[in-house]
Amino acid sequence: MKTSFHKSMHASALAMLLLTLVLISISGATMLFINGSNTNFGNAIPISPNSQQWSFYGKFNSAGSAQYYSIYLNKGESVGVFLSVPSNQNTSSYPQLALIGPSLNSVKDVSPGLYVPLGYGAVFPADSTTAPSNYNPVIPSETNILVSTSLTAYQNSTYYIAVFNGQANSTYELSSSSNYTLTPGDWITLSAKSIGIYAWEQEPLWFVLLPIVLVFIVGQIAVLKKYWGDWNKLSNFRFWIIIFAAIFLFGCSLTMLMQALLYVYKTGSFNAVLISAVPILIGIILGILALMVPIDNESNRQSDKSLHSNSLILIGLLGIISSTGFMAGPILAILGAVMPKRIVATKAHATMRKASISKTPKRKSTARKINR
Repeated sequence: MKTSFHKSMHASALAMLLLTLVLISISGATMLFINGSNTNFGNAIPISPNSQQWSFYGKFNSAGSAQYYSIYLNKGESVGVFLSVPSNQNTSSYPQLALIGPSLNSVKDVSPGLYVPLGYGAVFPADSTTAPSNYNPVIPSETNILVSTSLTAYQNSTYYIAVFNGQANSTYELSSSSNYTLTPGDWITLSAKSIGIYAWEQEPLWFVLLPIVLVFIVGQIAVLKKYWGDWNKLSNFRFWIIIFAAIFLFGCSLTMLMQALLYVYKTGSFNAVLISAVPILIGIILGILALMVPIDNESNRQSDKSLHSNSLILIGLLGIISSTGFMAGPILAILGAVMPKRIVATKAHATMRKASISKTPKRKSTARKINR
């Protein structure tokens, strides 16, 4: 009995440790979506000077406005600055970039909507005439690089980066590198943030959500068709946790597949999307493995139950490492390893079970009657 308890506790402790590490990693994420409130120096988005990598996905709420980012640099320090836009964005809505700070070359003609404080100067790096494309095979998505430059501090001070002159609802990405190196938090949350990135690319919401909706509908129909009438299975809480884990894993892979095919359709290039096939296949394989784990184990052997729980934890861990399943799939797989088979029965559940028992014919007693 003690062995069973200890094995159960070990699985629960391992699952909670993994989830804690996930939360810690997420807190270090540097890929952020900006709501457009940074329209003045007071509301400038701060960039940590200790952060080697950062990326901001912004959107203009109105035409002609500017959005500001601030960073403190010591004299001689330099930071890379890259401005990109979605590849499908109209060239007429391309924004511009300005580097603002003390001791920078002052300019007399400042674009309307851009603020340069007294004592500060502004540098306007030239836009790229070719706007080279940058394909991300992991999400997958494509951007065009408009500006590639660096900001060097001539004295210890706070410097500002301004993105301005964009059209209403147009979007941009401001980053420290064209080949962005993901932090652990960014990598773990990448598949979850992919929905936001596709929306940032201004793809129709119905097209972005279509794959996961299709997988959800087909999955529910398949489950109900196979287990209809099996209340013991359908009332199993772990059963549904693992089903939804598989749905998110399959849905993420199908979403990535549709985006990769869209890229091929637009560019005619197959070479870049071959890398995208790896995370797509990983998500599909993990989804299949999750469905293969016995959920309603009839065996009383604790070793079997521990094996099934550890299998789900391993599936969740691999999903987190490979950044698939919108992060929800791997987390649900880990939770499925430690969740009880059933939650407290509802009143309706209790009534149905009572009705089922009352309909069961009673066996006749075989006890002999004793004649007194």
